[in-house]
Amino acid sequence: MLPNSLRGETGNYPVRCIKAHCSSYLLNNMKAFDFWNRKYNLYHSIYLFHDMPMFSYLPQRRREQQQDFFRNYDNYVEGVDFVMDFDGDKNLPIDERVQAARNATIQVCKILDEYTVPYCVIFSGSKGFHVEVRDFPPIRDWKKRIKDFSTIARLLIFTANGETSLLAEDERTLRDLRERLIVFSFDNRDQPLKIRLDSLDYETLTYLYLKYQHNFDSTIYNATRIWKVPYSYDVSTDMIAYPLSAEELLNFDIRNYTVENMLKKNHWNAGLKKRRGTIQNFWNLAANLGVTSCQE
Repeated sequence: MLPNSLRGETGNYPVRCIKAHCSSYLLNNMKAFDFWNRKYNLYHSIYLFHDMPMFSYLPQRRREQQQDFFRNYDNYVEGVDFVMDFDGDKNLPIDERVQAARNATIQVCKILDEYTVPYCVIFSGSKGFHVEVRDFPPIRDWKKRIKDFSTIARLLIFTANGETSLLAEDERTLRDLRERLIVFSFDNRDQPLKIRLDSLDYETLTYLYLKYQHNFDSTIYNATRIWKVPYSYDVSTDMIAYPLSAEELLNFDIRNYTVENMLKKNHWNAGLKKRRGTIQNFWNLAANLGVTSCQE
């Protein structure tokens, strides 16, 4: 069960905590919040929940229920998906920005394919791509899994780009990361780094490096993180969040995913286009990256 979210066109009318475990509940919420007459982005949580409560359609009562839900959030979570979010440089033209994110996505997918991991890739409908591995069994220590998944994502990117020297959390690596970020700042005068690098720890330096060098958002694992629903409409771009096959990713052209062009094709039963594989293969990859505790 996922607490989904509707977000209005102006960004000031979000509807959170939609329990949509079957189509009738989703449709009832859409009707209650005037989905068919407003323009909404549609999101779902990357977390998995059990015994999630129902929420009222009355605004004041719903706010009270949401506050109670988030106060007791830990009691409802039973798992999380492995996700990676690639976005291009916001200062680039949209075509170049999306292609940079696509190239970074492809590098990681090569390793996932090598290990036969059952992942899917989804164009966000905006400026980037989501890589997802789903269907993990419930786990008691889900916070530990979040930390492990975040580590795996970082290791995957460094490995995919031949930067294994950055895996060690030592002084030499810290110095190397600082030097690379300084070079980036000089090469990109339109977005200089306005912070003192010498005071930052390994985690913060790798976050900045992954963001600026590899178009990767490493802040995805937080309690309220929401993810664009596949096949949903993006109100700001007039495009569709669309699952991509390997061929569609390789030959990606953003113009194909406008509403106008999407309506020209039959997408019935296209699904998530998940690559074949097993969850055990994901654990095998994690172990080879040096993370062995996340499946416990």
